Amino acid sequence: MAAEFEIYKNSAGKWSWRLTAANGRKVATAGESFSSEAAARRATRTAKDRAAVAIVPAKAGGASRKASPDAAKAWRSRAPKSGTTRAAAAGRSAGSKARARRP
Repeated sequence: MAAEFEIYKNSAGKWSWRLTAANGRKVATAGESFSSEAAARRATRTAKDRAAVAIVPAKAGGASRKASPDAAKAWRSRAPKSGTTRAAAAGRSAGSKARARRP
């Protein structure tokens, strides 16, 4: 089984997406909510297209990865924003800011 995008309504009643690996582990989330299911589906296509050509920096701390604490103060890796839209957020937290920024 390949990785799969799931479109769902979050706890606030808005649409979002998450990417689940073949082993069932959540590997990425939208990082934002969408007003419609169609908008969430478009965002999955954008994430898939951008991931196909994404550059992984040669060393930790490269400009193409950001890290920020989530609500539980755990560090998460985030893809850079394009305009005002975040491309994706890591599905699991890392133990430190440096670890979250690793490719």
